[in-house]
Amino acid sequence: MSASIERTASLDSIEEFKAFLKSEAVAGGVPELEMGRVTLALEEVLTSIVYHAYPKADGRINPRHTIQLACKAKDGQLLMRIVDKGKPFNALADAGSGLDLLGGGGGMGIYLVRKIMDKVQYERIGDFNVLRLLYTSKAAR
Repeated sequence: MSASIERTASLDSIEEFKAFLKSEAVAGGVPELEMGRVTLALEEVLTSIVYHAYPKADGRINPRHTIQLACKAKDGQLLMRIVDKGKPFNALADAGSGLDLLGGGGGMGIYLVRKIMDKVQYERIGDFNVLRLLYTSKAAR
């Protein structure tokens, strides 16, 4: 990966992650008009990590719990790697059709991520959750 950012696993960090991603992606040829969808997918992933990966003590965020986003963009193609050291959880294996929301089961976030991204891959490497996302702009297809 060519550029990365690491921040505390909190909702307050999401806007900074999105701004970083947008800057890198546009510089690598992803049209700015397409970035709304891409940043939505990133926001869904980060929100899931904040709420589910790390236990909160008395509702407080532990600043030692972090998320790392690395990305590389070239010729309209964007590859992201999102890493956290939270509890193991493969949302891809547990994701429904997105319609689970109607029954209260959730699953809409990962459904959106799968619809927006061209490729989504999860693996557990040692103590780390690693999610890779690939997006190819319309012009690069």
